Amino acid sequence: TDFKDPFYWPDVICVQDKLGKEIIQEAWIGYEQRGSKIEITGQPAFDHLLAFDRLQAVETIRRETVCNTNWPVVLYAGQFQGTGITLRALVEALNILPNPVHFVAIKHPRIGTNAFEEEQSWNEVLSMFRNGTILEKGRFSTDEWVAASDVVVSMLSTVLATAAYFRKECLSILLPTAGQKRLTESGLNFLPYEKFGICAVARSQEKINALLAQALSSEGFGMRSAQEKHFKLDGLNASRVANVVEGLLK
Repeated sequence: TDFKDPFYWPDVICVQDKLGKEIIQEAWIGYEQRGSKIEITGQPAFDHLLAFDRLQAVETIRRETVCNTNWPVVLYAGQFQGTGITLRALVEALNILPNPVHFVAIKHPRIGTNAFEEEQSWNEVLSMFRNGTILEKGRFSTDEWVAASDVVVSMLSTVLATAAYFRKECLSILLPTAGQKRLTESGLNFLPYEKFGICAVARSQEKINALLAQALSSEGFGMRSAQEKHFKLDGLNASRVANVVEGLLK
C-alpha cells in the first residue's frame, strides 16, 4: 500500500497499548527516528463501557430469556469468512459438555448479504446443537449479551476485547482453515489477545473441547489479573487522543 512509503507516514499515530506501538515500530522501520511520534492513548471505541450498566444487563437478559435457570451462558460472536467452520467446532465441543448450557450465536451483519454460503452453514450447524437451549439475540445489544455471558467465544472479533474489559472467560478459536488463516492474511503472526494473556486460544478440536470445559469450571482460565492490567477502563481514551491532537495544533 501507499503507507509503505515514508512520504505518507503521519506525524503522530495513536495506539491502544505498548504492543500496538511495537507493531508500528516493526512495520515502519525508522518512523520515530524521523521525528514522528507513537502515542499510547488507549482505544476510544471502548470508553462507553465505563458507564455501561453490566448488572442491569445481566438481570434483564436472565429474567427475559434464560428462564432463571442456573445454566451458564456461552456467547459466540461470528465473523465473516470462516465463521461456519469455527461454529461447527464449537458446537461439537458444547455437545459433549457434561452439563447443558444456554447458547447464543450472533451473526456478523454481512452474513446473508455477502456470504450466503456462510449463512447456510450457520443455520445447518446450529441445528446440530443439542446440549441445552439456543437463545435469540433479540432486542439486546452485543455488549449486553457479553455482560450476561459466562464465556465469550470468537475467532478474532473485537467482542473478545469487550469481554476482557468485562472480565469474562474469553476463548479465541483459530483453526488452520478459518481463524488462523484470517490472522495470517492480516499480516500478524500472533494474536494480540493471546500475547497479553487475556484470552485462551484453541487451534484444534481437542483444544477447543478442553478449554471450553475449563472455562465453564470453577477454575476458569485465571486471566482476570492480566485483563485488569492490559485492559484498563477509565473512560479517558478519547480525551488522551484529543490532547495529542491539540498538542499538534499549538
